[in-house]
Amino acid sequence: MGGALTFAAAQHVPLLEAAAPCYGIPDARYFQVESIKIPLLGTFGGRDTHTGFADPAVSVARLGAQGMGQV
Repeated sequence: MGGALTFAAAQHVPLLEAAAPCYGIPDARYFQVESIKIPLLGTFGGRDTHTGFADPAVSVARLGAQGMGQV
């Protein structure tokens, strides 16, 4: 839950200046990744095919739609 909690804090805690979630992306149905305005550093296994409810590709696509890409 650490990564999910980090994403939730990035969305809802205005005092944060950056966040670094590691896995644990919240379910996209309940989480608005587009509303995050601070820098994020996400670490995910490039060969990890187990996404479950945490799907980095979905969040990256949603961020890309907002003009926030990967580095």
